[in-house]
Amino acid sequence: MKILQEIDNPLLTYHIHPVPVLTFREKIARVEIDGEEVKGVALPYTSSSSTEGKLVKSIEELDTGNILITEFPEDVDDAKFILIDALRRGAEGVIFVDRLNTLRRIVVSSEEDYTYSSGKLVPIPVLAVPSEVGRRLLKNVGRIIKIDVDVDYRWSTGYNVEIIITEGEENLLITAHFDHWLTGLLDNALGIGVALSIIEDILTLSRTGVRIVLFTAEEFGIPNMASMYWTWGSKSFSEYLISNKLIDSIMFIINIDVVGRKPYMYTTEDIYTQFKILEMERSAPYFDTLNFETLGIPCITISSLKDSWDIYHTLLENYENINIEYLKETINALLKIFKTLNENKLRIDYEIYLSKVRRSLEKIGVNVRTGKEYEDYRSVRSVLSRNIVIWRRNNIEVAYSDNVIEDIRQLSMLEDLIKVTELGTGIRLISGSGVEEYSKFITYFRELIRYRIPR
Repeated sequence: MKILQEIDNPLLTYHIHPVPVLTFREKIARVEIDGEEVKGVALPYTSSSSTEGKLVKSIEELDTGNILITEFPEDVDDAKFILIDALRRGAEGVIFVDRLNTLRRIVVSSEEDYTYSSGKLVPIPVLAVPSEVGRRLLKNVGRIIKIDVDVDYRWSTGYNVEIIITEGEENLLITAHFDHWLTGLLDNALGIGVALSIIEDILTLSRTGVRIVLFTAEEFGIPNMASMYWTWGSKSFSEYLISNKLIDSIMFIINIDVVGRKPYMYTTEDIYTQFKILEMERSAPYFDTLNFETLGIPCITISSLKDSWDIYHTLLENYENINIEYLKETINALLKIFKTLNENKLRIDYEIYLSKVRRSLEKIGVNVRTGKEYEDYRSVRSVLSRNIVIWRRNNIEVAYSDNVIEDIRQLSMLEDLIKVTELGTGIRLISGSGVEEYSKFITYFRELIRYRIPR
């Protein structure tokens, strides 16, 4: 593998872990009007098909047989909900227009929820075009246009790369993903570079086990086309750790994903209070850490995602759009966190989290006796940590909760709350707002807590 060629070092041990993946290759993605063709980018899970229809620019005007042209929403990952609405109204195809004059690839699905259940191809062609092309197409609203998309999906094998830098019974994982859409400089070639940049420091300083794990299939690749399409490579690696009884040796994870602009720490408050190196953002289920946080493992993701949405997954992920000083700051932050963990042999103050949890559990009538060790921290966090999908009347939010009881308590007060489901499984935690729904949720969690947490 090219990555191994770059870091060939006789002091390191390498393991290659095969992962079954679904691959995507675009052959054709174009729009035709009056014999003139313009190029776009196909959006997985689009189907291969050609279609004609009247071009309309408003979802309200959409009718059976029309083709919708619309801007990407502010959160580009919400494009799938526009697509779902268009499908309900009988659209023959959808064209998303980028706010910038660039090509952008985003995965879209026709499934409303986010689950690992088997999915399916979107039955109509879906593609994206740059802003300049979009303006030209908008001049032809009301006319018949043609969309032609030809894509190839195949089952294949990807690989997670595990680099053992120093051996130890307890280990720190430094992780990043190497798959990408389009140019992929910020997301995530630079992330790989940042992770590998401190190998010499680790070899010189390490007092414990340190491994770098580079994941495949973060952007896309789950073989059954599930609507929960991302972080498949890291999910496979977490399952490998569990099945080989290695998960208890993982004490901490530092993940690097989307870097090159201002870096932030995506983590939980109890961890951030001990690593005030960067500005904090709450842990998010968009990174590979989502597969480890819910196993109770403390995680940090260092990322510039907050300041990179404008060029995220576009051809503008290039050297002109990165900031070298911020990239140096990212490397220094990773090194500082490593040194702090190394000096403390991967130990942090877990009592900060545990004391907060004990108080929230007491409010629902559950008393637990937890110590202050890693095992206590993991057992409690693995029960209460949840990646959740919050459905409100006018928006849907994917979020991570390190204490789902407190979050659900706040959510139950919202009058426009429709439901809360668990990301990945689709398990419905609450339906609507109010005391009755909250009580059902608490009953469910009381039983889970009694079973999983020592009292």
